[in-house]
Amino acid sequence: MRWLIAAGGTGGHVFPALSLAQAVQDSDPQAKVLFVGTHRGLESRVVPAQGFDLKRIPARGLVGLNWKARLQTLLGLPWVLTRCVGILAGFRPQLVVGMGGYVAGPVVLLAFLMGIPTAVAEQNAVAGRTNRILGRIVRRVFLAFQETEAQFPPNKVRVTGNPVRKQLVEAAKECPPLKWGASGKEEFRLLIFGGSQGARGINLAVKEAIPLLARLPFPLVVFHQAGQAQVQELGRAYEESGIPHEVVEFIEHMEFAYSRAHLVICRAGASSLAELALFGRPSILVPFPYAADEHQKRNALLFQEAGASVMLEQGELSGASLAALVERLATEPHRLEQMGRAARSLARPRAAQAMVEECMALVGEKR
Repeated sequence: MRWLIAAGGTGGHVFPALSLAQAVQDSDPQAKVLFVGTHRGLESRVVPAQGFDLKRIPARGLVGLNWKARLQTLLGLPWVLTRCVGILAGFRPQLVVGMGGYVAGPVVLLAFLMGIPTAVAEQNAVAGRTNRILGRIVRRVFLAFQETEAQFPPNKVRVTGNPVRKQLVEAAKECPPLKWGASGKEEFRLLIFGGSQGARGINLAVKEAIPLLARLPFPLVVFHQAGQAQVQELGRAYEESGIPHEVVEFIEHMEFAYSRAHLVICRAGASSLAELALFGRPSILVPFPYAADEHQKRNALLFQEAGASVMLEQGELSGASLAALVERLATEPHRLEQMGRAARSLARPRAAQAMVEECMALVGEKR
């Protein structure tokens, strides 16, 4: 079977797409998988590195551009569409799955017009504009959250969860439930990250919080993924405070980071939440305030309502508020354990396999 997966831009689209592709090959080693992405997105590096073929198209979004850039994008649309038609005609996929990003729109639309079975995946609690449009024409809509169901035709929806990389799923099976004694002797391990580039807002608040965190009545150890720009600055701040720490640009093996953590501070992207759920880790979620339709805030609210997380909005974020929240949670070990159990109850470790099974059934359906 020939699968074409359209995904681009950020890790929130690209990594679930790679997880799906991995599940396809696990299910059918003879399957052929082709990615379509952009030249500038994360996919241009990580997809080939994972051994998958990638065709690039010059797709761009319109949101946030000035009038000149919008005009250039619109004038380039015929070339984008021509390129998509050429890719679809040359590869002849039996199924096209849009996993998000600007690239998914034209690829899925043209596949539909060419009579190829199509599906899209929506990772967030609030559906993106492109997926809301494509949801009217595709044959399946895969959702990470039950709450998103009302935004699409009910007969097309399947709530599968958000695909997570196989190595994380396997590692999570071996990860023990959270245990923290708050005895004053045991290390409290804090994991902080902000996506592949770090999160400046979180980093600034953490830097302010470091002197306060150093005064906590228990030993604190911090593993902080800061992004390239602030690694040295944050490293110096931790060093001066005396807090044992490791500050890195990028975390290559998230499974080790999650397994060691008692508490996680991060944004509320869909992939991060899926991983927190798999490992059953409590979290302080700081939604990215400029996310489209405030979808990260809605993601965070769902986890907070489930008892898995505490949401701290960017406008309320400061060194003092962050340090106080860390101290409050760390001194309530029973609550932390409850949050961990609540997080794990939200996990869908078979998300990728469920999508593969649905897609294969879709290809066999008669219209």
